[in-house]
Amino acid sequence: MPRPAPELQLAAVIAFVDFTVENGATRVMPGSHRWDDRGLLPMDQVLRPTPEPEAIARAVMPAGSAVVYLGGTIHGAGANVTADQQRRGAHLSYCVGWLRTEENNYLSIPPRVARLLPRQAQELIGYAVHDGIPRGGGYLGMLDGQDPVDLLARGALFDG
Repeated sequence: MPRPAPELQLAAVIAFVDFTVENGATRVMPGSHRWDDRGLLPMDQVLRPTPEPEAIARAVMPAGSAVVYLGGTIHGAGANVTADQQRRGAHLSYCVGWLRTEENNYLSIPPRVARLLPRQAQELIGYAVHDGIPRGGGYLGMLDGQDPVDLLARGALFDG
């Protein structure tokens, strides 16, 4: 997608334990979501010079804290060089409805559980169609021509 463009994803990493440089605190490249080459294929992006180590931010933070970044930002885990610590946390992301999420939430939350959630939560985890496809319209996520959230409400979705 050519830049500038609207952001399509927002992500966060929440620390369950203290994140330190030694145990692999998440690394983030500030401003990378605005780089001119972000619209190129990944193999063409590698031609960019490697950033200096001091330009890479490390999300050193106490347990319970979070680092939040736009989906187009280059990020990744640091190396855990400790012998006895695990870096534990949660990665959460939210993207526009016509994109696929990293985790297939509606497959990990069976209908018998999803049925108990409020409708807005059911929609956010993927049990709903999305009709906001840019340049083309249409619906994504139907099941037999119907909105899965309506099927869920009627008890028409069953766990396999």
